Amino acid sequence: AVLIHLVGDFQHDWYSRAILEGMDKAAADLGVSLELLGESAGNVQQFSTRLMQSRPDVLALFTPLLPRLFMIGEAFRLGIPCIGTGSFLAQAESGIPCIVEDGAQGSRLAVQHLVEMGHRKIALVQRAYITPWIWERQRGYREGLESAGIEFDERMICWLHPRDEHKHSDQLKRFLDRQQPTAVFFSNQAAVEPIAPLVNKGLRVGHDLSVVHFDQGPHCRHWLGLNATHVRIPLQEMGRRLAGWAREIVDGKMPKATQVLPCELVLGESVANLNKKPGAVKS
Repeated sequence: AVLIHLVGDFQHDWYSRAILEGMDKAAADLGVSLELLGESAGNVQQFSTRLMQSRPDVLALFTPLLPRLFMIGEAFRLGIPCIGTGSFLAQAESGIPCIVEDGAQGSRLAVQHLVEMGHRKIALVQRAYITPWIWERQRGYREGLESAGIEFDERMICWLHPRDEHKHSDQLKRFLDRQQPTAVFFSNQAAVEPIAPLVNKGLRVGHDLSVVHFDQGPHCRHWLGLNATHVRIPLQEMGRRLAGWAREIVDGKMPKATQVLPCELVLGESVANLNKKPGAVKS
């Protein structure tokens, strides 16, 4: 059984869609079948009833939110082992084996590429979520700068508070005017959205400002006006490995350790090469 972000809304839940594609590709070879579970709007009794009715061999959870952790307890109570994705589960004392992306490694890839393209003043823009992956990606950003001999400066980080979304674009504009970075690394898709009004008002990504973002969120193309260089999370591989774990569990072998998979840098059109003359090809 699979519990995902937004059942029935794969247009927005690109994360779960890609993991499910990976699981489905491996399912036939492994003899695994998938069943989607809804979260029952947080109703413990309804969710428990559904689990008892279907009695899955394994429950796979895709980055569950904190209020959804009761589902793990219900599965454990019914003797159903759990596996999942997401750095929160991996770092919490949940006892659940997880498959997660290497956020620090992915962020280092982004910064390394910007440095190779001649950028030295590189900013980080993040949503102020209280989740482990935020700190992992910030750590990778800092390590990337330091490995290039660039001193880390806390003032080059722009924190966007989730409660002030209507102010994010103005906040980002003030930050860019104040710090004057040549490049910005956005730590996830949600952090990219505030740049859209600036692009609509004439900011030229890849000319006035170089951009790299983390994850392959499909809306970034619309907000930035081009295919941006980004860090790709290995979602389909995560799905294939979850399916493999499910097979192992049915065969009596419970995974014991969290697996961390490397990310990939995908080149786009959003990074200017400062090592060449104006008008040079971008990456």
